[in-house]
Amino acid sequence: MEKACDESAARLRRPVDIGQIHWSTANYFPWQESRSSQRVLWESLVSLYKSGRCRAVGVSNYGPQQLRKIHAFLQENGDFRHLLM
Repeated sequence: MEKACDESAARLRRPVDIGQIHWSTANYFPWQESRSSQRVLWESLVSLYKSGRCRAVGVSNYGPQQLRKIHAFLQENGDFRHLLM
């Protein structure tokens, strides 16, 4: 995820506006929805945001339970005071 963002930024010649996880694996590949795979993706969002490589981060197509989980994770791992749900 971070490599893809960096490559996009290089093509754009500027930081990416938003780094987004389009859908949770729980929706389509539930056997891949382990805590470790979630954590890797979510940590990438935090890293992209904190390093300034993305001006914002987000998710789409997450259900209520998944939104609560990532909201809590982002609150614990960064300055996401303006996080919208």
